[in-house]
Amino acid sequence: MNGRDLLAPGYVYVLPGTGFEQMPPYDWPGLGTVLEPHWVNPHPVSPLLCVPVTPDDFPLPVRTHDAARVDARAAADPWGFPWLEE
Repeated sequence: MNGRDLLAPGYVYVLPGTGFEQMPPYDWPGLGTVLEPHWVNPHPVSPLLCVPVTPDDFPLPVRTHDAARVDARAAADPWGFPWLEE
């Protein structure tokens, strides 16, 4: 399957920054403290802008991966970037 086959028309929403909180850090046994880049607002939010996008708006190739291969690389090098091609 071509990675571009996974793309579909949709929208990118621009949201106001107020009211969002970063997910709290947590401990991962054997790795240490993890700080996720996820932010959440517990209340409904109205978008400031809604931008329609199509697959043609993404000129770079879409990377796909084999989950078992990524799991094996992550186990071999937990601090590496096992999903990137060599």
